[in-house]
Amino acid sequence: MMDRNRIMEVVTAALPDGHGLIPLPRLNVSTPGGMGFQKVYFGARCGCGTSAVLSVEVASDKTEGDLERAMPALLDRLMRQRDHFKQMSCKAHERLRSAQFK
Repeated sequence: MMDRNRIMEVVTAALPDGHGLIPLPRLNVSTPGGMGFQKVYFGARCGCGTSAVLSVEVASDKTEGDLERAMPALLDRLMRQRDHFKQMSCKAHERLRSAQFK
C-alpha cells in the first residue's frame, strides 16, 4: 500500500506544466473505516478569491506501478475538475461562497 505522501509526490510530479494547482499535502479528511482508498487534495483558485479543493482517489491496495499506469486517466479527471471550476463565472463562485453561510 502506498502512503498518502508518496501518492501526492507521484501525482504532483506528473502534473503538466502550468497546471495551476496547489498541492495540499496536509489536508487529510478522514473517511469512516478507511473506505478502501487514499485521497490526496489539490487547490485551485479563481481571480475573484474563490478556491476549490479537488481530489484524487487511489484504492488502498494499489501499487506505485498501478498508479503510474492509471496516471493518464487520473490526471485527465483532475484537470477536468480544475477546468470546470475555472470555467464557472465569478458570479457562480460568489453564489457558492454565500450559500455556505445562509
